[in-house]
Amino acid sequence: SELQKKKYLSDLMSGTTIGAYAVHEEGSADPSSLQCIATPNDFSETTSYTLNGEKTWIINASRAKLFIVLAQAQDVNRPTVPGMLSAFIVDSDTPGITVSKQTNLTNEYDICQVKLDQVVVPQESVLGNIGDGYKVAVTSLESNKFIFALSILNLIRKLSSHATIQTYQINSFPMPLRDYEFIQYRLSKIITTIYALESSIYLLAGMKDNYEMDTALESVIFQNLIYSYGFNAMQDCMNLFGKGALDDVHKTKSVIDDLLILSQTFFSPEMLKFYISLKGLEYAGATLASTVMKSRNPLNYPGFIFKRLWNLRGQSVDSPKLDKNLYMELHPSLKMNADQLEYCVYRLHYGLEKLLTVHGAEAVHRQIDLIRLADVGSDIFAMFAVLARASRSYCTGIRYCDQEILVANAWCQDAMKRVKINISEIVGGKVNLSDYTFLKLAPDIMQHKGYFFSSPTEKNIH
Repeated sequence: SELQKKKYLSDLMSGTTIGAYAVHEEGSADPSSLQCIATPNDFSETTSYTLNGEKTWIINASRAKLFIVLAQAQDVNRPTVPGMLSAFIVDSDTPGITVSKQTNLTNEYDICQVKLDQVVVPQESVLGNIGDGYKVAVTSLESNKFIFALSILNLIRKLSSHATIQTYQINSFPMPLRDYEFIQYRLSKIITTIYALESSIYLLAGMKDNYEMDTALESVIFQNLIYSYGFNAMQDCMNLFGKGALDDVHKTKSVIDDLLILSQTFFSPEMLKFYISLKGLEYAGATLASTVMKSRNPLNYPGFIFKRLWNLRGQSVDSPKLDKNLYMELHPSLKMNADQLEYCVYRLHYGLEKLLTVHGAEAVHRQIDLIRLADVGSDIFAMFAVLARASRSYCTGIRYCDQEILVANAWCQDAMKRVKINISEIVGGKVNLSDYTFLKLAPDIMQHKGYFFSSPTEKNIH
């Protein structure tokens, strides 16, 4: 409500007030099975509610001044309807709230148990309406993933700073470590990756601010980018530190530990990629239905097939016609990168169409190709974010904008190479890939339950 925004929003945005989602309960597998109860104290329109229950696995509850509590509540306008999942804004200093620490998630986050015993909250504390709790629960889960991904990005940035400082300070023979080309290359690649991830989070945050947009897919794409490139950057930093990075006395040890723990808060990388690609196929299947149907029945549509082959002659040799003029929306210094982005978009479209044409409904079972599609889509999202940020920085004269142009150039060139490889493997099919060989080997691995090859010394030839 407007009253809630006025009371809480400014302090939450400034960081003066820390909030926490009190959603999870012991033994409750999903929000609909929560046992926390919100009882109306009377059946008037302005009734207060009494909350009773226990919440577990609440992140940062020990520091939170504000909780969003999910509970089963009865609507005073429908007294005969059983409790409906609802959300309440509760101040942490409200009488009846007890916070006890369960464990440390990382060096920066703790996990607590929150007990609510006869906690009375006014009608103004209801978030939305009675019965809107499921919507809040879904939002909280997505927000937690978003926060964890942002935390991982901040930790990687901190780790890169430690790596750069250490590299700068080491004087090796015959010249300082910072002067070696491969060290400069590796550090630049780490910083470029962080810039791309940071740009993606800025873009995603801007999209989230537009409340009419569903950003679930974009949130998963960002998580996939963190997995695909963020942890590679972490590994590069660790390589620069050497074996000392894992010593308890090393200042990076706690950062690395936190990164490894937070990485387990996501779904598996493959599940993220499948979600992205299946969403893409769902959209492509709707928009390309007529084209795919005609392409799969060439004898019934010969005119369409000849016209289609003519229009795709550039795509068939990896040279699509670029006619969208994306560079007109960016600073002129980014024209080459804008063309690279347009190339990648056209190649993704071609890859989707080819996959659906060849495999039809079975495309959803082509899991290796689905992973490739997800990586292509994620690369395109990051390219878009990087170019938008770099162009804006240069046009507004932000400090270090010249270097941002260099970073955008480097990221887009690398991303285009990855897209080129992934799409060529998708449209090439099994004949041109090692996929078929690996899949043919898999049954033997399963049968022998692991590595099964004999030692070359098992049988000597005299």
